[in-house]
Amino acid sequence: MYGGSVNGEFVFKLSGKTPSFATKAEVHGMEMAYLLAAFGNASGIMTGKMAGDVTLVGDIEHSSHPLAGVRGAGHVTVRNGQVPSLELNANLMKLMHFNDLGPAKK
Repeated sequence: MYGGSVNGEFVFKLSGKTPSFATKAEVHGMEMAYLLAAFGNASGIMTGKMAGDVTLVGDIEHSSHPLAGVRGAGHVTVRNGQVPSLELNANLMKLMHFNDLGPAKK
């Protein structure tokens, strides 16, 4: 998958009043350039290799928004990556106005 691999499990629980599902997945060595190329406007934004894990659980809904109410958690790490479009000075200047707010003010 996008130059890497995915391992996981997908479970359906169809007994009881409300059918539900649960899934766990681990991603290793996924090329960010290949992944982002699938999203048109995101092509070329970032390079590197992604690794991570995700867990999702929820009820199976018959609605126009079947993912509403799905709960999940996960972690993602990108190693040896670059962000060619990042304008470090311009981005930092945009963040500077937060410097005088809250705990950072002291």
